[in-house]
Amino acid sequence: MDVHRIHLRGPWECRVPWNSPESITVKMPGDAAAQLPGVGGRVRFERQFQFPAQLTEKEWVDLVFDGVGSAGTAELNGESLGTLTSSDSPQRFAVTFKLKKSNRLVVELELSGYGETSIAPTGLYAPVALEIRG
Repeated sequence: MDVHRIHLRGPWECRVPWNSPESITVKMPGDAAAQLPGVGGRVRFERQFQFPAQLTEKEWVDLVFDGVGSAGTAELNGESLGTLTSSDSPQRFAVTFKLKKSNRLVVELELSGYGETSIAPTGLYAPVALEIRG
């Protein structure tokens, strides 16, 4: 089975606190504690992306979080995908029929506020990707 991954790396919008009307830009994947030293509580990460080009009817798409260092939730285009746990194991959500021409991924995570002295990485520290299988 062929697998193609489209990584959602690079700049993400981050809202601290989660409901702030203002956002800052952070680079993901990355340790949120290092980029947001001393920040704790619920933080919102947002990323726009386009519908995968050349997707066929015989292919399906999962959104995969390869490593999440904080518990939280994920939503795509305003629809809940489910809960994220702090884990080194990939967490995946089927999104084939949730995708639109332009998409907005929102991830809200509870950061501990350890800052740069954190023992374990926090936030979206490993790749987030669209995984296309056919």
